[in-house]
Amino acid sequence: MNWEGFLSTGRFTQEVRDAFDAKLRSLRLSRMQAARRLGVTIPTIEKWLHGPTKHCGIAGRRCLVNFLSQGSDEASMVMEDSVEYGTDEETEEFRSCLHRISEIVNACYPFPEQRERFLKNVRMRHMLLVERLLGK
Repeated sequence: MNWEGFLSTGRFTQEVRDAFDAKLRSLRLSRMQAARRLGVTIPTIEKWLHGPTKHCGIAGRRCLVNFLSQGSDEASMVMEDSVEYGTDEETEEFRSCLHRISEIVNACYPFPEQRERFLKNVRMRHMLLVERLLGK
């Protein structure tokens, strides 16, 4: 399956939902195990499978595509080797920020020029922040 459309729009089609459901079944993962491995909540897993979610946030798109694209051995380890940096409060603040960005991108969905301008600004600020954190 070609995931480029999903990566750019984050739109949950029935094809995406079916692929996700099939992957969970093939790996015999519970909703809780899937949530843990993908770094999301159980309600998010349910919404991805059954709705009402229509679009996936930016933070979850790449993770979900990687999960769906990998072989069963690789997919079962998606989040097991991940490392979280900072305190729980900092991690939650970061996730909250990504969630707000996703909401803005979804709100701009009917306006592609504004959406692209916003994402370009986010990318630029992200690079500046990374450079500052690395001490460059």
